[in-house]
Amino acid sequence: MAYLRLITIGSAVAFLVGTISLHFLQPDYDPVNQLMSEFALGPYGIIMLFAFIALASSISTLAFVIRQRYGNITLPVVLLIGAACFAGAGILPIDMFNEAHIILVFCAFVMCGLGMYLLPGCLHSSSKVHDRMISWGLGGLLVFTVIVGQVMLPGGIAQRLEAAILLVWVVVFAWRTAR
Repeated sequence: MAYLRLITIGSAVAFLVGTISLHFLQPDYDPVNQLMSEFALGPYGIIMLFAFIALASSISTLAFVIRQRYGNITLPVVLLIGAACFAGAGILPIDMFNEAHIILVFCAFVMCGLGMYLLPGCLHSSSKVHDRMISWGLGGLLVFTVIVGQVMLPGGIAQRLEAAILLVWVVVFAWRTAR
């Protein structure tokens, strides 16, 4: 089970490395107003595909950890749907499949947000109150960021915050569920 934790965390780090490197490789890109998906439009766009696949890998591996450790099937299915949507968004780049790409990213975040809500009910830990506070707190922060991102924050900033919240959740619970 420890190897799954490493894959989950390593995949999250790979997503970060890929997207952060694109900020330096494509300096004309505006991270405040442009979505991360728009990195796929530049000369190093293939890195964005790998970033999406790494994110999908991180989430799906967490789903397998939860399934193995707790025997729950509902949450892993929800997370696997979210992971499949992220992978699909990477495969269908925003320039050629704009609507499908946007719908897949939206569905991925909805499924992961649902996963944040469902996770505490699946855990059998003695620290269930802490797990609930962490998971629901990050889930609430994700929802808040989505809402504020529609009204007040520039799109690029909002999306980066949402991705960061999701990655923190994945890494924290990869660590917590594998101990």
